[in-house]
Amino acid sequence: RGGWEMCIRDRSCQLFVTLTGWTGGYRASTRGCSSPEMTSIGAWSIEGDLVVLKDNEGNPVARLAKAGATQYNGRLDLGGAVSMSR
Repeated sequence: RGGWEMCIRDRSCQLFVTLTGWTGGYRASTRGCSSPEMTSIGAWSIEGDLVVLKDNEGNPVARLAKAGATQYNGRLDLGGAVSMSR
């Protein structure tokens, strides 16, 4: 939980995740994101070994796998790489 820096298409923005229950998982929000995929994020969950970022309806937007102590890398469901780190 807390704040993360996300990078998509060479642009960065902030992702904030909480442990407050929400549609499809826990509450999440973004700040300063320009892509429609990232501005739609409203929830997150853990599914197997992946962090799944979801929109407000609970639909997956991106899936990321742990790549280090404070780094996750993955793909947007519509295509393209995404990462988050602290």
